[in-house]
Amino acid sequence: MQKEQIFKMQESLNKLLHQIENHQQSKAPILELNALIDAVANQEKLEFRSKTLESLEGLIAAICDPLGLGKLNLMLKNAKVPPKYYDIFYEMLASESCGGGGHLKPLCIDCGVHAGLISDLMLYCGARVMSFEPNIYLNFFINNIFLDWV
Repeated sequence: MQKEQIFKMQESLNKLLHQIENHQQSKAPILELNALIDAVANQEKLEFRSKTLESLEGLIAAICDPLGLGKLNLMLKNAKVPPKYYDIFYEMLASESCGGGGHLKPLCIDCGVHAGLISDLMLYCGARVMSFEPNIYLNFFINNIFLDWV
């Protein structure tokens, strides 16, 4: 909801309050408030629909390209990596896909693994990963998730 919409809704509610306090029975303030509520609801439905379509496009790309950029883009979005850092992962994946160029694989350190999304991304891109998780409860799950990589 935008600031302008909030002000309009506040103004409409004030008109309705004035009408109630003065025992008036005009439908105009109620209709105005209903129109504002409908406009906000429609805008939120549109935003939800566009986010859903964007997510579906990412899933389709990952299904069609499970070993390349389709899956990587979905993983980046899922881990909420800011787009300005995507190049780091693209470069790691490209160098891994092209045989590494004779260089050592990058060593990445993930301190505070939490759910392991970033470690998973780095492993997918071909990096060597050292992960640390101080929370003993999360550590149990992380060890099971990355059991094949140890």
